[in-house]
Amino acid sequence: MKKIGNGMRSYGLLLLFLSIAVSLSAQDENVQVETTLSESQVYEGERVSLGIVIKSNDSQNITRPDMPQVDGFRYASSYPSTSTSYSMMNGVSAMNYSFTWQLIATHEGVHQVPPVSVVINGETYETEPVTITVLNAQQRPDQQAMDQQPDVFLEMEVSDQSPVRGQQLIADLVIYFKREMDLSSYQVSQGWVTEGFWQEDLNENHSARAENVMVNGTRYRRAVLRKHALFPTRQGELKLQPYKIQANIRQNTRGGNTRDFFGGFRSSTRTMNLESDELTINVQDLPDAPNGLFINAVGDLNVSRSLSEQQIKLGESVEIVTEIAGNGNISLVTRPAYNFSSDFDVYRPQETTDLDTRSGRVSGKKVFRDVIIARRVGSYDIPETEVAIYDDVQRRYETVTLPGMSIDVIRDPNAQIGFVHDGRFNITPITGIVRWTSGERKQVYQYWWFWMGLILPVIIFGGAYQVKSHRDKLQYDGAFSRKQNALNKSRQSLKAARQSVSTDDLKTPYTYIHQALSDYITDSIGFPPSGHSDDELTGFIREKSGDDLATKVHFLLTKCSTIRFAPVNKTESVLTDIRSAGKLIESLDKYL
Repeated sequence: MKKIGNGMRSYGLLLLFLSIAVSLSAQDENVQVETTLSESQVYEGERVSLGIVIKSNDSQNITRPDMPQVDGFRYASSYPSTSTSYSMMNGVSAMNYSFTWQLIATHEGVHQVPPVSVVINGETYETEPVTITVLNAQQRPDQQAMDQQPDVFLEMEVSDQSPVRGQQLIADLVIYFKREMDLSSYQVSQGWVTEGFWQEDLNENHSARAENVMVNGTRYRRAVLRKHALFPTRQGELKLQPYKIQANIRQNTRGGNTRDFFGGFRSSTRTMNLESDELTINVQDLPDAPNGLFINAVGDLNVSRSLSEQQIKLGESVEIVTEIAGNGNISLVTRPAYNFSSDFDVYRPQETTDLDTRSGRVSGKKVFRDVIIARRVGSYDIPETEVAIYDDVQRRYETVTLPGMSIDVIRDPNAQIGFVHDGRFNITPITGIVRWTSGERKQVYQYWWFWMGLILPVIIFGGAYQVKSHRDKLQYDGAFSRKQNALNKSRQSLKAARQSVSTDDLKTPYTYIHQALSDYITDSIGFPPSGHSDDELTGFIREKSGDDLATKVHFLLTKCSTIRFAPVNKTESVLTDIRSAGKLIESLDKYL
């Protein structure tokens, strides 16, 4: 019994040791150590605060770090100031420890703060290096030049001003305000016009945080107010219209009694209407894909394909699932075209899109589900397919090969095929006048119903084949489908233009008029639906119909494109232009 007791005691100590080790391991995962700087740019002789911040969920045993020598700086004191803070949010605690040193810049240049080692609970952690720029003190602008700088201004900063069509751009609305000011609140004054771009909002999890920066020798605080993802849909010079906000700015000033320090500062708030400058984005067209089928996918994207079932029974459906996932223009990706055997009935594919904007970029996945049903028993192969994706970082195409797949179609052993035979022989007596007929029998082909029975199935089959061929062509031939639906699509746009005339903004209908004309021309000719200027569209018409009709089309397209710069006061003139667009489309229908 004593021996058993010692064994249980040793086993318990082992479990306790393991639990403590697991606890410490889990605790280490919650520790974060980073280096912070109060300024990213300073002049020679100025001070900057260098901090080592430790973040954790629990209290920690921290040894004060030994700071390395930083090139271009000297320490004002060898001893840091320390602080500790504690917070609780949604039942989760957070502890922040900080050590702060004051550095004095000694000579200009771009200098690096090397990694700093911190010992926490006996474990060593290391920070990432950070850089800081020291500017020449003689190049500092005088006070008059700094006073001439605006107190507050707004800018739209775009990640790339020379992208390719379909590339994801991150557009940040940034406010700059001098350090004696503060932003209390703001609201967007009107909608932001991004014609030629697909836009996604990235503000769901974004919170504005101010940082210290230097602009033209003047210190400002910089904060990103709003974030958007933009995807250019056509090439050329695209304009981002000004972004307008109404901001409440609080300014701290010193009162007249300079001796009273605590009562000398006063705060005043004023409302300012701020507007960013118009921004021009030069969008480059995508090069031709060297291999594979381009599906309008631009970015860091992956493509995969799978079967819902590899063996099915006759009459059952199977799904070919194509998934495009990653960072990029997920919403604009089109379905890869597959070649299916004529032994399958193919149905309209299903499409789902799932976007994620929590990382400050648009990512996610798009899934296409092609539903097919085999007509007969057998083994069928779906050939491999090449898909081209444009990498906007490397500026080149990447070809992805989707492997071939096999489907086995078997007969359902439980299926039964039979018929019902009624053995009764019904005889009905004949009454009335007796008619005598010749005993000779006609040949079957001499009866009219014989020929009707032969011809009618051929007519029905031929008509059904024509209808099916037309439907298949509409479904799988994109150019043919666009051409067939071009007239109805343009009429819908003109109908939307008439409905929008009743609104206060009489310029909106011209957007629909331009859309009706341009979509009809590109869909009828079979050109890509976007990326064509008004002059190119007019050139297409001139080749088909001549100068007279091309001149009228060019006049109306130009008017629609420039109408936002001209006053439009009369509803009658807008309705007249809508009717003119309808007549032009009817005239174009004869040539296109």
